[in-house]
Amino acid sequence: MVPLLAVLTYALPANAQRELTEVQNDDWYATHAALLGGVTLANAATLAFWHPSRARIDAAFRWELGTERNFSPTTSHVSDVTLATTLAAPVVTLASGSRTGWGNGMIVYGEALEGTLLLNTVTKKWVARARPYTHHPAGVALAQSKGPDAHYSFYSGHSALSFTSATTGSLLFAALHDDASARTGHWAIAYGLASFTAHARVRAGRHYPTDVLVGSVMGISWGLAVPLLHDVRPGVRPVEFLAAGGGVLAGTLLALSLPRRMGDAVASLQPRLVPVPRGVVVSLGSGLP
Repeated sequence: MVPLLAVLTYALPANAQRELTEVQNDDWYATHAALLGGVTLANAATLAFWHPSRARIDAAFRWELGTERNFSPTTSHVSDVTLATTLAAPVVTLASGSRTGWGNGMIVYGEALEGTLLLNTVTKKWVARARPYTHHPAGVALAQSKGPDAHYSFYSGHSALSFTSATTGSLLFAALHDDASARTGHWAIAYGLASFTAHARVRAGRHYPTDVLVGSVMGISWGLAVPLLHDVRPGVRPVEFLAAGGGVLAGTLLALSLPRRMGDAVASLQPRLVPVPRGVVVSLGSGLP
């Protein structure tokens, strides 16, 4: 993921600061408002009127069959919360810049998310892969209550949307801010949340590993493509790529503490104060930080 990000953005010239902070002409706003509205309507129509009656694919690679033993509504709810947090974060962080920059950035961000959602929805319904929990004894009732959604495993929408948000949001933030520490922190936190969300979907039994892998790659790719089409090229620094990679690693490790079975406790996520020689720190585990 991070090498792909480096290849597509680091070598490009930085010219986004002027573009995002300047008021565009009326045609630009009209064109992109119409585009955003059109994609939104296409999303709504696809979600409302196209429902495969059965799964076309009910198979997985041998190495990911163990996912079918996962079933945790708690972890599924956690992934919903972290997805919502990831999607909302750029709306807040970009507001720290100019009002014009925030408005222009929201148009780019909205197009990235809507494009990702449309591509994901069409792919899910065309492929119609059964979710892992359809093979779990406790998941039978859920599959019946979810209806066609039980066939929408490939590829993960949570993963695609969270990584689109992390990529586009971080590129836009980098385009509007020169503070190195803030930019680096944004990449690390955004990619940490996205990675945590993606891995949580596997541990919840909602997706196979291949679903979240493809979803993550598609999310990053679309999250890069839309800003680049808008000529947003902030000249991302090498340390920011390292921060993104560190965020992915941290999100992955933290997600391993989430329950995989119904009724399992999230003991390792219970915060507590731990004394250290120079004060106290907050620990999210049962051992020392």
